[in-house]
Amino acid sequence: MEGGDSHPMNFGGNNILALSTLANGSGVVAEKYASYSNNEGTADSEGDWSLPEIMRYAVSVELKDANLLPAPASVLENEEDNYVYHPAGTEAIKSELLAGRAVLEQ
Repeated sequence: MEGGDSHPMNFGGNNILALSTLANGSGVVAEKYASYSNNEGTADSEGDWSLPEIMRYAVSVELKDANLLPAPASVLENEEDNYVYHPAGTEAIKSELLAGRAVLEQ
C-alpha cells in the first residue's frame, strides 16, 4: 500500500473524515483529472489505483462552509423499541435547506 498503512488516504471514509479532508483543502478533483478507474482503465479492485504524487492533494472545488448537524434519529442497541426520533435534527436540516445550503446524509 503506497504511503504506508498510516497514510490518511488509505482508510475508509465517514462524515468526520470527509469533512476534515475537505476542510483542509484536499480531496475533490474533477473526474477528467483522476477518473474512477485504475491504471489499467478498469474498476477492478485488484488493479493499480495509485495516483501520481501531484494529484493526491489536487482540488477542483473548494469547501467554503460546512456544519455537522445532529442526527434526526438514532437506533439503540438491545432495546425492544430501539428507534428514537430527535426533532432537533430535523429542524437543523430544515434550517440549512432554508438558508440555501446543501445537506448530505451520512
